[in-house]
Amino acid sequence: MRYARAVSAPTERDRGWQWAAAALLLLLFVYTRAQLLSLPTSDLGRHIVNGQVVLRQHEVAQTNLFSYTFPQFPFVNHHWLSGVVFALVYEFTGFVGLSLLQVLVGLCTLLPLLWIARREAGTPLALLLTMVALPLVASRSEVRPEHASYLCATAQLLLLWQHRQGRCAPRWLACIPLIQVLWVNAHVYFFLGFVLVAAFLIEEAARAGWGPAGARSTHRPRAAALGVTGIAAVVASLLNPAGLRGLVQPFVILQDYGYQVVENRPLLTLMRRPEFPFTESFVLSAALLVAGAGWALRRAWTRREWPPIALLLLALFVLAAPLFAARNLALFGYFSIPVGAVLLAPLRGSLGRALSGARLPLALAGLALAGYAAQPGYWRHQHGLTGLGLRAGALRSLEFFNGQGLRGPIFNNFDVGGFLIFGLYPKERVFVDNRPEAYPASFLREVLLPMQTDEEIWRREQARTGFNTIVYARDFAPPGAETFLGRRARDPEWAVVFVDEFVAILVRRTAQNAPIVERWELGRTSP
Repeated sequence: MRYARAVSAPTERDRGWQWAAAALLLLLFVYTRAQLLSLPTSDLGRHIVNGQVVLRQHEVAQTNLFSYTFPQFPFVNHHWLSGVVFALVYEFTGFVGLSLLQVLVGLCTLLPLLWIARREAGTPLALLLTMVALPLVASRSEVRPEHASYLCATAQLLLLWQHRQGRCAPRWLACIPLIQVLWVNAHVYFFLGFVLVAAFLIEEAARAGWGPAGARSTHRPRAAALGVTGIAAVVASLLNPAGLRGLVQPFVILQDYGYQVVENRPLLTLMRRPEFPFTESFVLSAALLVAGAGWALRRAWTRREWPPIALLLLALFVLAAPLFAARNLALFGYFSIPVGAVLLAPLRGSLGRALSGARLPLALAGLALAGYAAQPGYWRHQHGLTGLGLRAGALRSLEFFNGQGLRGPIFNNFDVGGFLIFGLYPKERVFVDNRPEAYPASFLREVLLPMQTDEEIWRREQARTGFNTIVYARDFAPPGAETFLGRRARDPEWAVVFVDEFVAILVRRTAQNAPIVERWELGRTSP
């Protein structure tokens, strides 16, 4: 998609201000990305141990080996390679290295997208779109395997875009199946590679079949190359430990788990909450993307030329993704930058003139301040988490558990499971962890949730399992379970022996635990 209107080159003075604006934007990106790790309520601990198991045993587990409740439950380990990377980084550099890895992967994802946007639509528009999308990108700032998906998707988009523009030979498309082999083993979103290839293939196939006769000879070989690339990408995705099951996993993983995961809920549901911090940024980014798509279609209609089909398909996909599940906000944020920039490229000249000189960094600063003013409480909280490594005191509860020689069986709630796996496996296994697909839906729906709200079910499960300790994440409880810790603290069978801002630990009053209770009991009050 090229525009014939000539655009005057920026002056040396304008370039200097543009570099200043870009530096401001990248500093803000690093600032939002460098977040202290909240290990007690994140997946990171489990990913590290998962990688350590692969490195130690030289095989990828296909069952739920971390849990004592369903150790043989089949599980497609679709992110094992990310776990290996996390384990190796942790082994050599600790949690600070993992924080730095998160920042580095983010920059390696953002910069190519920003490069596409700048090349096709100019620096001012590219930087403005990036600033608008920055809160969305920052919405997923934890160290997660999904960042491998954003990085791999960016690499493939760059290759496909350069091929579309005639700037790279078809042989470079061979890199896409190679990326796919890594991607399918790093994160379940590897299917995005199929979506990207399909979008560009549809455009080339349409122009090869129905375009002007003189242009068909150009688009037919491109369409053929993309078709071969798409087939090769699918075949390459079979190269994972689960084979065909791993290939189809993205299409079956989002099911009725029996447990409501907040990040899997539709975005519009969360936007109804007044405290949801990303509404304004999403609405503005989505409006710009829709406006760009409408503008591109109008130009195609009035000028009787082909619309940018691949970009329109990608715009539709990334816009629909967070509406389906809020966890896709970062994906939308990243891809709204290059796609929105190319669709809005006719603004390049007028916007460049309007934001020449110091007006560009001032405009970016204004957008940043407006974003802060929209959700000051959220950004003040995020500021308190800025840094590298672990949050202060994050490991205290594990140190207490191990230092006092506490034993299971453990009852724990959903979100703290990965933390316990990090600190206790293989000595102890967990009741549940935050992989709902690794447990039967009936267990989560009929056992885990009710036993935190219904005393009769709790007593039944306690008698069946013989819990010796309770480790409970205090900030994450299902609806109606807020009083669970209070009931246990008043229960004569249990003693509260540890409480911090993250976790509460209770032990059962037994002869074995008597020395611990005598020394550490905090009193018969709700923690």
